[in-house]
Amino acid sequence: MQEFTSHSLLFNESYSLHYLNIGESENAIILIHGGDRKFQNARYWTPLFHDLSNSFTVFAIDLLGHGESISGESQAQSQRVPIEIQIEVLKKFSDIVLINYEKKIWVGRSYGASVVLHFANKYPELITHLTLIAPAVSSTFVENLSDMVKSKPLMLFWAENDPIIPFSNNHFFIKHFTDSKLVNAGTITCSETEKWRRHTPEIEKKDLFLSSFLSFLT
Repeated sequence: MQEFTSHSLLFNESYSLHYLNIGESENAIILIHGGDRKFQNARYWTPLFHDLSNSFTVFAIDLLGHGESISGESQAQSQRVPIEIQIEVLKKFSDIVLINYEKKIWVGRSYGASVVLHFANKYPELITHLTLIAPAVSSTFVENLSDMVKSKPLMLFWAENDPIIPFSNNHFFIKHFTDSKLVNAGTITCSETEKWRRHTPEIEKKDLFLSSFLSFLT
């Protein structure tokens, strides 16, 4: 069984982007984790690596301030790295690493979905497909996305009982995207002390996510 490899790109003295890579295909999947700095990083996605790498080249990125990526002074502080800086570092990553891939399928969960949409809005030519998992964005933000972004094929994956980002927010996207698919992950059963699991449907409902995602891309 193929194992993932670990890489880092040093952009300057302040920023170094770390990512994991597995698979060999002309089509790339780029996975962007959520915003919790303690638990969210590239390794969050490892339960999906082998299934996805059967058909795609997979890249899981540590956003600046997460995992093994280095973000200057912010690495040791509690504040989140500004999203504008995240976007520009992802642009450099795309220019260096993704340049020869035919399809570039960006997947973001929660805060990571916001990062992906900001990136898509500035560099729509660098994305062919979007998959957003319980995206943490407002209706106004979605409405104001460029028409080019709104025309991208979009899959939404969401649990009905998500305690952090309401399932009903899916209508922000259904209303404005011209080629969207909503996959209802149903309800996730867990104790109140573990209610955060309802915000991780791609892990809790892994088989449904994988089958829906692969169908979306074919």
